[in-house]
Amino acid sequence: MTDTTHQAVSLTDAEILKIASQHFRSVHNPKSEPAFIACVRAILASNAVLLSAAAHDVLTERRRQVEGEGWTPEHDDAHEGGELADAAAALVLEACDYRLAALQHWPWADAIKDASPRRNLVKAGALILAEIERLDRAGNTVAISADAGNSDGEARA
Repeated sequence: MTDTTHQAVSLTDAEILKIASQHFRSVHNPKSEPAFIACVRAILASNAVLLSAAAHDVLTERRRQVEGEGWTPEHDDAHEGGELADAAAALVLEACDYRLAALQHWPWADAIKDASPRRNLVKAGALILAEIERLDRAGNTVAISADAGNSDGEARA
């Protein structure tokens, strides 16, 4: 059964302003902030930005990891040995009931927490997002060309 439910993205005022400062290099005018925030909220309320429940859950989990666990981008940047991807792989294997294989991939001393298969996949998705963001910050980005037929994520000369 396909999940067709969608949830609008919810952002705090501070998050909206942070995103704006990252993407718009114009002169910052504090007097225009309320109008800008109201405009963004109107766009979000109009359902212009929709996520499936699964995508929303992955993003919510990533936020929980950062805000609740302290696994900030700076923390993630210290994991240069593939630990985030290994942890995600372990959680996917755990979700598929491959416990021994999951334990072989789990990069940390603490045990994999018991969770439902869906919960493990949500956590894996958040860890994959964290690893992709870490690679992007490190400058390991790969442009994917739709017409190149390259689905393996490898760079082309």
